[in-house]
Amino acid sequence: DAFLDSKGEEGDWLKLMEAPFWRSPYPDGRGSEAMANMLEQLRQLRSQGLDVDVVVFDHPKANGQQREDAMAATLVHQVESAPKRFYVVLSGNIHSRTKKGLPWNKDHRPMGLLLKEKLDDVVALDMAYDSGTAWICSVDSQGVRDRLDCGVRETKGKNNGERYFVHTWDSVNADGYHGVFYVGSVNASAPAIRVGDS
Repeated sequence: DAFLDSKGEEGDWLKLMEAPFWRSPYPDGRGSEAMANMLEQLRQLRSQGLDVDVVVFDHPKANGQQREDAMAATLVHQVESAPKRFYVVLSGNIHSRTKKGLPWNKDHRPMGLLLKEKLDDVVALDMAYDSGTAWICSVDSQGVRDRLDCGVRETKGKNNGERYFVHTWDSVNADGYHGVFYVGSVNASAPAIRVGDS
């Protein structure tokens, strides 16, 4: 809340970027420049008098099903504490599925499914995009399991036109999504802080 309530000046940004969150050893989208820019957009909306807020719900020290359970519990508590608010939950697309199972774990119960079981009106959207680039972290190209190989990678998507849109289907698909949101061509967003860069 401190950043959202600030004037967004250099000192406010420096204070925000001091948080350990931005220096994760797993530099994925959670700590990206795009995420920092989204916080700035929300700060500007709040400064204009709009009632917007941010809830941190990830539990990065948990793994697998424990993490899904913890994230869902945090969000259920938040929604039940302020049920009249409208919530937009931003997560990786594995977490937002509303059906049980993954190709590598048939028993996996994603956060989206857990939310759907506890809350009304849960809608899960998958992202659709045109080709471009993305910041992707994967197991090191040499196969070293304790090291991630992160960087800009080409992505292959489908061109659905110039207009962004949300499309929902008549029923949930096999992956547990109710529809898609289309964002056009994508561009990689590097970590907001690149540890070790000069």
